[in-house]
Amino acid sequence: MIGKIISRLRNERKWSIRELADRMHVKHPSISRWESGAKIPNKETIEKFAKVFSVPVSKFTSIPSLTNEELEALSSDVSKLTPADQIFVVGLVRRLKTNKK
Repeated sequence: MIGKIISRLRNERKWSIRELADRMHVKHPSISRWESGAKIPNKETIEKFAKVFSVPVSKFTSIPSLTNEELEALSSDVSKLTPADQIFVVGLVRRLKTNKK
């Protein structure tokens, strides 16, 4: 998720991976790993991305709601699971809901 945001912001500015790496004062493979999702940037790095891109930190930390299509796809995926796995998923969702209260 964060990697897609980094990639989108970089591409909007027409910066190469090397250009972004120079602006971030990191090696270019780090940018590639963050964009691909192979690595997750830490808090300080996210703050640095926000500064370099001139965007709020929340741009990287806000999680958008799923679209109806994404929810339907998840529902379809869950329906293909074994009954035991479906029970596990339902239990997990219920625990997550309870923890949010």
